[in-house]
Amino acid sequence: SSILLKFLDPSRTTALRCPDSRLGVMSSGYSQAHVSKTVAKMGGAVAIVDPYSSGRYLVYELHKRGIPIVCVRSSLKLGAFFLGSYETHKQYYVSTVDHGDDVQSTAAALLTGKEKIMAVIAGCEPGVELADALSERLGLASNGTELTWARRDKAGMQDRLRECGVPSAEQIKSTDEQELVAWVQEREARLGAAAYPVVVKPCGGSGGEGVFFCASKEDLVTARNELMDLTQAGNGCKVEQLALQEFLSGTEYIVDTCSLEGEHLCCAVWRYNKRKGVPWAPKAIVTQYQEVLPSDADECEALIKYVFQVLDAVGLRHGPCHTEVMMTPRGPILVEVNARMHGVQGPLMIEKATGHGFASYVSGALLKG
Repeated sequence: SSILLKFLDPSRTTALRCPDSRLGVMSSGYSQAHVSKTVAKMGGAVAIVDPYSSGRYLVYELHKRGIPIVCVRSSLKLGAFFLGSYETHKQYYVSTVDHGDDVQSTAAALLTGKEKIMAVIAGCEPGVELADALSERLGLASNGTELTWARRDKAGMQDRLRECGVPSAEQIKSTDEQELVAWVQEREARLGAAAYPVVVKPCGGSGGEGVFFCASKEDLVTARNELMDLTQAGNGCKVEQLALQEFLSGTEYIVDTCSLEGEHLCCAVWRYNKRKGVPWAPKAIVTQYQEVLPSDADECEALIKYVFQVLDAVGLRHGPCHTEVMMTPRGPILVEVNARMHGVQGPLMIEKATGHGFASYVSGALLKG
């Protein structure tokens, strides 16, 4: 799919403000003198866990600012799409640490390296859990591990919103066929034909891999059986749990944010344009393009306010987040939280559309300046 950019007048970006004034614009125009003073004051390197996909834009930005980068590889079983990026970017890293199964050992390797580590961040989705664990273990700014499940588990994040009184999707988390079928049968009894479609996906998935839209119990059983035999190409992990959720009708949006010590900044709001069906997959829902909205678009205020509530609920206090939201008849409802930057070329597209790169916001938060 292509990305449609709606270019903005940079002067209008200051209009991106929510009612509590937590939204604004960070300057990306750092002078070399400012960078030098910041590095001298803080010292050390940034460790990026899995600096692949859009994580490369963070690598470029930190390199431009003169910040040493330590690459942490969470697993050597990730897909070739991820691991291939390491080989083409090795020249940016002062060192590489390969994680085994022990967070303490990996943290020790970072502590005993030549560079003092001043921040740890995930470069892409497979690195989120390890980045939380390492930053917490090293006593650095961290989202911590207590709510990592709410930021990674596709069902867990909805459960967490429900606990916090934030609107969420109806769902069940299970791999048991009878439980899954019983859940859709209850929906049928309550909603009739409106019970379908439903969505089933791996709880630990990424990149849309393994997402099924089911129009019947038979579709659900087929999807469940296919997923339970699946080793996900992206993260190299076998599917262990499934999220079965209501299909959210409406228009889907992306809200890209960056947070520092619990204060959230909106970097961009996107609107999906989708269509149903293509000749080779008549039942598929296909993204045609994504459009960056102007800051004063009618939808922005409600979407941003809702997403900030989501971020607070799942404990995201530091770093980037890529949140997908459906604007439904009952208001904004979370599709999923991704505690990393917008994937693939998203950070670059934000810079082209708004004049401020996503990686620049994130680097500024890491350097606190």
